[in-house]
Amino acid sequence: MEAATINGILVAESLGYYNALETIGAALRLGAVASGVSGNGPAIYAVFKPGEEGGPFIDYIRNTWGYYIVTRLVETRYLVS
Repeated sequence: MEAATINGILVAESLGYYNALETIGAALRLGAVASGVSGNGPAIYAVFKPGEEGGPFIDYIRNTWGYYIVTRLVETRYLVS
């Protein structure tokens, strides 16, 4: 998860997404195990442990950006190589 966060921060910094950097920092302060910019952005993601995803970060996103999507990871049963 550290690599995903570092990559997300570097992408946001290199593209000048300073609002995204603030959101990544807020996510990490509020308990996210990873946060960053998806691809070339501007989508921002934050990964929380199950049961810890709501509350303060959702309030922050709602107040800062006005919209959000909550999803969950699904179990990977088979990997094809």
